[in-house]
Order: sequence, then C-alpha cells, then structure tokens
Amino acid sequence: MCPTQHEKSATMMPPDATTIGVRELRDHLSAYLQRVKAGEAITVTDHGRPIARLVSATYPPRILELAARGGVTLPTRPKRSADEFPRIPVDGSVSDIVSEMRGE
Repeated sequence: MCPTQHEKSATMMPPDATTIGVRELRDHLSAYLQRVKAGEAITVTDHGRPIARLVSATYPPRILELAARGGVTLPTRPKRSADEFPRIPVDGSVSDIVSEMRGE
C-alpha cells in the first residue's frame, strides 16, 4: 500500500485521525488517555479549531521493536530548543541563498 500525502506529512492529520472537542475530552478523560497510552494520537478542538494533540509520552511499540533489533537508535538526550542553536548572519533572502546553492 502506497502512503498518501497525509501519511507522509508531519503537520497534516490523516483523514481517519481521532478528533474530539474539549468537553468530550473532559467528560471521558480516562478513556481517551487509555487510547493515547495504547499508541493512538488524538487531536483536541475548541469550537472546531485544533488546539492540542495528545500523543503517548513513550515510544510506540513498533519503534521499540526496531530499536531492540538495532534498526533505529533512540535519542539519548532531550530535544534542544531552536533558541539554543547559534544564529548565523546571512545577506540576502532565502531565495537568493537557494539560488546560490544551486549554482544559478
């Protein structure tokens, strides 16, 4: 099966993703947390607009299986904030830089 564009994107939700409102989450919090614990990602909306995404704090079983076989390496330190990376001064726009890299 070939993945769709939604399955490839880190920012787009797949069409079958679970989406719930704040009130629904509040009324059935334990049940939704069990689903998240089992590996499901849930998007929370407020008046139909996405405001949060609930995902498991642990790695999905498939990732743990791959790590056990040596197929992937789990991170050993927390993610760094973008503010922690050094700023590099540049002249010109992003388009100029890309053109220069392409040799245009």
